[in-house]
Amino acid sequence: MLGECRTQPQRDLAPRLLRMVEPVSQGCTNKEIAEALHLAPHTVENYVSELMAIWNCANRLRLVVRAQGYNTLQENKESTP
Repeated sequence: MLGECRTQPQRDLAPRLLRMVEPVSQGCTNKEIAEALHLAPHTVENYVSELMAIWNCANRLRLVVRAQGYNTLQENKESTP
């Protein structure tokens, strides 16, 4: 079904992709994420798109729901100094 997310453990994801999860969950735009992380907006767009493709998520909302299911948001907060 369109919008369904296949399950893949977040531990297999590159840290650069996982860094996108928290700001996306906060509703930040690609431009806002890019400015905060000192990346080009196109790079952020590519990372978010790649993460959505890996988890087979049709939109950012599904991405956030999947991240919550993997406890990715919680784990990223704990690993942040």
